[in-house]
Amino acid sequence: MARMLSSEMSVYYGRIPAEEIAKGGPIDTTKYPGSLGLTLELCAGIVDKSSMSREETMQQEILEECGYNVPLSGIHKVTSFR
Repeated sequence: MARMLSSEMSVYYGRIPAEEIAKGGPIDTTKYPGSLGLTLELCAGIVDKSSMSREETMQQEILEECGYNVPLSGIHKVTSFR
C-alpha cells in the first residue's frame, strides 16, 4: 500500500468513503487511486488597477497565479470578500 502526503490526499479526499477515513491511517491508493480526484485551483487578487475591468483583473490574476490564459467569457464570479 502506497502512503500519501496530506497535500496529495486533499486532492481527492471527498471521494473516499467516510468510514474508510474514520479508520485512520494511510489511504490504500490501489483501492482509491488519485485518478478519482478532481482539483479545483482557485486564485485570489486585489482589484487595484482602475484601467482594468474586474474581469480583466481576474484574467490577469489567473494567468499570473495558475498559468492559465482564460478567455473573459470563461470567467465566472465564485465569491468576494469585503
